[in-house]
Amino acid sequence: MRAFQFTLCTLLCLLLPAMAWAGFTETLPQGTFLFDIGYVHSVVENRWDDDGELVPLIDPIERYEPGAGKQGILVPQVRAELAMIAPQVYYGILDNLLFGFGVPIMLYSDVDPRFEWERGDYQWNLGRSYSEDDFWQWAGSMGQPEPQPWRGNEGTLGDVLLGLRFRYSDYWSWFDKHDMALAMMLIGALPTGTPPDPELVITAGTTSWDLHANGEFGIHLSYDKFFKKSLDNRLTLGFEVFYEFFFPREYESSTGEENPLMLTYRPYVGKRYTIDGGDFSGFSVQTDIVPWRGRARQTWLTRSNPDMAANLPPLLTLTLRYTFTHLQQTDWQSNSEIWDWEREKLWKPGYKNILFGQVAFSLLRLGIPLQPYVAYRNLTWIPGKNARAPNVLLAGTKAILKFW
Repeated sequence: MRAFQFTLCTLLCLLLPAMAWAGFTETLPQGTFLFDIGYVHSVVENRWDDDGELVPLIDPIERYEPGAGKQGILVPQVRAELAMIAPQVYYGILDNLLFGFGVPIMLYSDVDPRFEWERGDYQWNLGRSYSEDDFWQWAGSMGQPEPQPWRGNEGTLGDVLLGLRFRYSDYWSWFDKHDMALAMMLIGALPTGTPPDPELVITAGTTSWDLHANGEFGIHLSYDKFFKKSLDNRLTLGFEVFYEFFFPREYESSTGEENPLMLTYRPYVGKRYTIDGGDFSGFSVQTDIVPWRGRARQTWLTRSNPDMAANLPPLLTLTLRYTFTHLQQTDWQSNSEIWDWEREKLWKPGYKNILFGQVAFSLLRLGIPLQPYVAYRNLTWIPGKNARAPNVLLAGTKAILKFW
């Protein structure tokens, strides 16, 4: 039986680079904290193939009787679901220098293979074609169980993300006079996630590579255009370019102890193999619209500085963003070039087209230091290539505090 393994990928939104407030260049006032607790729910059932067609996550698998005809075609209609909470903390080191970190904590990962079966050739020893039950009985006679729906990663940590945003245009008054800002952001991922269990056919890891939403180190260059006078500061247009690296990671190969027909890799792959994930690069365009600012009322939050009331965030902000992400070739390195290529051909160069929309409320003008939001991230409406296509729902709230 040709080896088959499914690893859950591409289920998270990018935490730190997708700041929950408006604009690509926004920072916090010096000495101010922002605490963000968000819930993320992601579902993926399809991927974009090499021809830009939306297809199931796993290709159909043709099965043949040893030395005889086709048993049939195993057709996985995999559905993967992930839920997590994403606590984030940001701090204004300077008025134009922001530091933040995010801690993705998985609530659960569910993967259902949902196998279907297409009958193959007539089998003289059975007097008919193989049914799906016949196939799994045949596999079971050699010690291979039928893969079942899997749940795991309950309370498991992902890679902790760190970010630093510097709005360097503050040092040139020309940008402020023309309602423009430039910023640079660095992100990095600490190796705190868990790789998938190599002995399971249906499983999911929580490292940056397994989740495939952000690189392990990246640089983002951003531009924002404001319309403070002409449009009463109700519109912000932003543009960002980025490059994110993956570094080679070593994984342990499977022995086939639990799945002898599907996952006996070690004899020809070796004890360990390396994955060098294909780097990300691309750009984002974003617009932030303020349909409801709210009046500048005095509350206990502005008692010490009454002029601050007019500068508080608006009551309602709408954000729309489009991101194009190019994916480079991913490289597997083991003792078997054939095994490497079987995996590499599913991770050939490609791209993602990502749509993101957010509705953010700010209750600061009402004297409540909370900013709830809800957002949606989509990868199925615009075709991509050689990429998983999850859809993600996010909801959370932010709290802004200053202790000194």
